[in-house]
Amino acid sequence: MPITPVSVNDAVARLAELNQPVLFCDTCALLDIVRLPARGGVPSTAARLLGAAASILDDAIAGKTCLMLPPFVRDEWDKNLPSAEEEAKKALWRIQNDYALVSAIQNVRGQSLQSITIPSDDVAQYLRGLGARLIDVSTGLMGDTDTILRATNRAALGIAPATKGAIKDCLIYEHAITVMKAARQAGHTSAFVFLTSNIRDFLESGHPKEPIGTELTQVKASLCTDWNWASHELSSAIASTPS
Repeated sequence: MPITPVSVNDAVARLAELNQPVLFCDTCALLDIVRLPARGGVPSTAARLLGAAASILDDAIAGKTCLMLPPFVRDEWDKNLPSAEEEAKKALWRIQNDYALVSAIQNVRGQSLQSITIPSDDVAQYLRGLGARLIDVSTGLMGDTDTILRATNRAALGIAPATKGAIKDCLIYEHAITVMKAARQAGHTSAFVFLTSNIRDFLESGHPKEPIGTELTQVKASLCTDWNWASHELSSAIASTPS
């Protein structure tokens, strides 16, 4: 179900009132969930990613934390979801095919392996559903004219996270940082986390590019590049919040 976005001012008022840990999530991080079979790498890492995303979802549903979706993230999700799902299904098919190959070799050797069938559609559906549920529990941000202008100028000047004048990441980041600044001024004291796996545009030598690093420091926000890291930051903030 499409979320009804709220204005920057309304979002700030809500955050100031609730004073909860807040996660701002970009499109790349959400699509990482769907593409996990293709890009998950080490099994334990993939398991931690799913566990962390599910934990964040549970905390949001329980009202322990707030998920905020900058404008254009939902549109980018809808646009890229089919290709992400296809990438995941192809990866699952390759796993099935590779196992069948090994099984055939073992059969020739007289060492039969147990037959398995990977439920590609079910796995893809689960991953898509987890990403969709995270979106559904998020507070969507409405595009703000002044913020869009700042993002446009940022992209035109090639200021990180802009790449060759591309504006999408700037629009997402500028709306997040705008809300963070205003919420701090309005009295919000809990944690802010910006989650993106777009290391190329946001990081340099393992640290946030400038001026992103300075901007996030000014609002006491963390930049996380995976769901497990974000979950740790949010969980720590929840644990330190007076009951």
